[in-house]
Amino acid sequence: MKIPKRLEPLLEDGLIDHVIKPLRSGKEADVFVVVASDEVRCAKIYKEKTKRSFHNQVLYQEGRHTKNSRSSRAMGKHTKYGKQVEEEEWQNSEVDTLFRLHAAGVCVPVPHICMSGVLIMELLLDENGQVAPQLGDIQFDPEEAAYCHDYLLREVIKMLLAGVVHADLSEFNVVMTYNGPVIIDFPQAVDATSNNNAQYFFERDVRNLTHFFGRFEPSLLEGNYGLEIWQHYGDGTLTPEMEITGKPVISTSDVNIQSVFREIEEAREEAERKAMRLAGIDPDESNEMSEWFEPKRKQRVYTQPSVEASPTSPNRSDQSSKQKSNHSSGKPKGQKQYPKSNPASSSSALENRSKEPAKPPVRETVTPRYSESKVTVQRKVEMPAVQRKVEMPAFSTSVPQKPVELQPTPPIVWGRR
Repeated sequence: MKIPKRLEPLLEDGLIDHVIKPLRSGKEADVFVVVASDEVRCAKIYKEKTKRSFHNQVLYQEGRHTKNSRSSRAMGKHTKYGKQVEEEEWQNSEVDTLFRLHAAGVCVPVPHICMSGVLIMELLLDENGQVAPQLGDIQFDPEEAAYCHDYLLREVIKMLLAGVVHADLSEFNVVMTYNGPVIIDFPQAVDATSNNNAQYFFERDVRNLTHFFGRFEPSLLEGNYGLEIWQHYGDGTLTPEMEITGKPVISTSDVNIQSVFREIEEAREEAERKAMRLAGIDPDESNEMSEWFEPKRKQRVYTQPSVEASPTSPNRSDQSSKQKSNHSSGKPKGQKQYPKSNPASSSSALENRSKEPAKPPVRETVTPRYSESKVTVQRKVEMPAVQRKVEMPAFSTSVPQKPVELQPTPPIVWGRR
């Protein structure tokens, strides 16, 4: 048999003597039968993330704590190092869960060592010394089905008291050994207190077991064992020896909507009081908290600045009044408005403009709008215009033209250069 690459470092280090055969392949790992320390054990090789067929992995990782803050930041940013740490946490979670449940007295395989993504643990056998079969491969009598169902519920209660929910429990994750049923496969186990989906996973696990044994004992399908156990767990009255009837306490009374509204109103008033205390106002002295709590919009007051118009600059108030009159006249907003022209007045204005001497340009500096300062005008000093006459030499623009002689092109000789 070809030895897997993941088992070669363990063979070189002497942790495994030799590999016997492959046992089975699951959604997240492959299992091989090996010999280690002169005992027959099984080696569980975890698959890579891209080769696993386990979906919605994020729901199961909620509530798992990372000791190193750098690793937790890398996992949150999904960096290359963060993905590597996340994969190691997924693999090491089963080892920690197995040691935790074994110490609590739950029927689980005994773990030995975990190295390089390979878990070495106890090999589960049946009465004939063969590999223990899965629960789904066995046929039960009604009495045996009821007994095994009650036995597994007790084991599930021990797990819940230890703070662990399997989250993928079914007849395929339970094997029947010579010493009774044993629960296996814990890489997706969740914490019962820190995971928000723990109750859903727990009820689903119990429901899967009930549906399987209900095929042999139909009376088991009438009870709701998962909800009953979780209610006792929430009340703090859960023990492995308690009687399980499958009849949870379900309230049939109507919901008091007024009490819900009352709690919302009390929460709003408490938020208003907290805001007033932060602002330095005593909430007991103020009677109208809601009016104070809701901020009012400030009204903006615009004042028209006082600007003295210069003789050369137009008056701003006149321009604004003209603009208002143009808008009120009903003409399009974007179209320029031109005054009506008189032919006689336009010709006289052109004659007067030609007689008047040219005035130098005037530079004006105007302060921003809505300021109370006056407009200051700076005038340039008028300098007499000096005209200089420069005599340029006369150049002749005529260019003599020579006749162009056309020469015949030489003949083309092929094959010669």
